[in-house]
Amino acid sequence: MAITWKLAGSGKAAEFSRVGSILQVIIFMLQVFFYSRARRELLFQLYYFSSCSLTMVWTTLSLSLPIFWIDFVEFKVKLILTFTFLILFFVNFRYAINYIAKQWVNIGAKKFEKIAKNSGKSVAWNEVATSMNIMPIIYVPAMPQKWSPIFGACLVVSMIMGLNLRVAYPIFAIFATGIPCIICASFFIQVSGYYLKQASIVKSIEKERQIKIITND
Repeated sequence: MAITWKLAGSGKAAEFSRVGSILQVIIFMLQVFFYSRARRELLFQLYYFSSCSLTMVWTTLSLSLPIFWIDFVEFKVKLILTFTFLILFFVNFRYAINYIAKQWVNIGAKKFEKIAKNSGKSVAWNEVATSMNIMPIIYVPAMPQKWSPIFGACLVVSMIMGLNLRVAYPIFAIFATGIPCIICASFFIQVSGYYLKQASIVKSIEKERQIKIITND
């Protein structure tokens, strides 16, 4: 909010704050609802973990969103950033969904049946998830995975530079901090997708077998 106030004025800063507060309240209320049922029901535990990832999405995005409240940033720049948001979010979410679907067919389903045979409706889902080797990555289309450590280090350096130069060079700071934050937000979208796909699998099992799966993790 401080950067928005400095570059766009108190009115735009207040507007940004209102929008952010509304989103935070919505996410918090969802988390409270999911958590109230997550202590026993596996489905809502997965929903809760997914909503926690959305909190991190908002936290990271909040460092780049002030750009959209600054009048002298050209519309085409805002449009490019918007498409960058959407593309990265979509490909990371799809990556997570496809990965879980593949791992479930190859590994997870067999592990689940083995555990469920001995435990009935109470399942240590963590064992199933671990067997599927779920490991979130920094996923940018066309970037080889072997570059991820170097790319991640560059993102950190850029964010540190942006945070340290936010007073002297606020415009540079917004982009130096904001673009890495968009990529970080897409990473947490991927994490959320992992949990949502697992929840979808659990929901389909419950519907097929007419049961409610509880967790003993």
